[in-house]
Parts: sequence; structure tokens; C-alpha cells
Amino acid sequence: MVVCPDFIEDNKVEIEMLKDMASRSANVLAYIKAIDARLNFDIGDELSNIDVPTLILAGKYDEITSLKSQKELQAKIRNSRLIVFDDVRHNLLIGENNEKILNILKKEFK
Repeated sequence: MVVCPDFIEDNKVEIEMLKDMASRSANVLAYIKAIDARLNFDIGDELSNIDVPTLILAGKYDEITSLKSQKELQAKIRNSRLIVFDDVRHNLLIGENNEKILNILKKEFK
């Protein structure tokens, strides 16, 4: 799972709680290492190396990857375009959005 830094910062207590709950039923060391690896994984400095056209689709009210983070992502990737879906949270692929996304992809990647 990839989450934005804002989400991590805003949910530190919940993340620690998840680590604790997982430790009761899962391979403790593996799960904790996975969460810690995600918390310390940052490719922000590498984004400027992307040199292909990039389309970023975002939900205006995404609670996991904030619109602010999406805009920062778009600013760091040359030749990228950000399309924001109004009245949408994190899961873009629901309901009428499927058709909208399909049309966007057909138009962008002829």
C-alpha cells in the first residue's frame, strides 16, 4: 500500500495500533518490517527522472492520498497531467467513473 506523507503524519496512532494488532496474528517481524519499510520509503527525489508522459488521476476528497500530495507529485514529474475527479474519494474505479476513466485513457493514449 502506498500512502502520502500527510496520511502517515495524521494517522500515527492508528498505524501503531495496526502494527500491534498484526503482531497478535501474523508473522510479527515480517509485518513490522513491511510497515517500517513503507514509512521510510520515499522516492520523491527520483520523480524528476521520469521521462515519459504521465497521467495522474485523483479524487478531490481522497483521504489516503491528498489532493495536495497529488499536485506535488504532478509538479515533480515532467510532462505529467493531473485530472481531478470531483465528489470522489480514494477509489476512482466506482460507478460512472469507470466510463469517464476509460474515455480519458482512450483520448490520452491513442
